[in-house]
Amino acid sequence: MSIGVCWDISGLNWPDISHLRLNQLTHHQVLEILDQAPNLEDLGLLNMRMKSALNFPPSTIVLSSLQNLLVYWVIPLSKSLVDHISCPNLNCLEWHSIGSPLNFITRCSCPLTDFTLLAMDTNLEELFQLFDAMPLLT
Repeated sequence: MSIGVCWDISGLNWPDISHLRLNQLTHHQVLEILDQAPNLEDLGLLNMRMKSALNFPPSTIVLSSLQNLLVYWVIPLSKSLVDHISCPNLNCLEWHSIGSPLNFITRCSCPLTDFTLLAMDTNLEELFQLFDAMPLLT
């Protein structure tokens, strides 16, 4: 089942959701949703709002079923959201953000085979480190 969130979602059966695009939500709203959706295979995090970027819970949400992740935002501080997500089976990452995905990729140790990078503000050395962190990338 696929869903785009734009209305009251409190009654959804989250374990049945496999594809999800979240747009214009706060970090806490996103983490609450992800904590209830263990079977996500495809996730898009779009234009997250910074209103609640501070005081994250210390735990990390592990999305074991997640295979595809789209990260799209232009505020570098939004990376704090992905610092609370782990995707050990992630195959495809589309990163359209100013911040670097290096820490996320290294921490998750995911078997990425498909990677798209746009708008990252980094130096050449970090770019090489990024590709070294993805040995399965073809």
